[in-house]
Amino acid sequence: MGIHQLAAALQVLHNAITTSIPRGAAAAVLEVMASCCALLVKLSEALRGIEDPRVAAAHARLIEQLFHDTQREQLRSQIHLESTGAHLLEDDELDALR
Repeated sequence: MGIHQLAAALQVLHNAITTSIPRGAAAAVLEVMASCCALLVKLSEALRGIEDPRVAAAHARLIEQLFHDTQREQLRSQIHLESTGAHLLEDDELDALR
């Protein structure tokens, strides 16, 4: 897949998740999220190989934004864990999730 195809596919994905996600799709959404995290790592590696200082600055700005978004989402996730009772899951259930 070329970079332009990837950009188009990500736009389709973005459009798909701006609508409501159907019930029962949690596993698929988690898989997509894990793939996006892996993609982010690969994209960052590629950008670090470009010597243009403008690219380096833009990449750093995006990573800084991601850091702030991640911190905010981490807090939301902790609240969600508590509100759903996930902290009460047995160890074997948590191990199965991994």
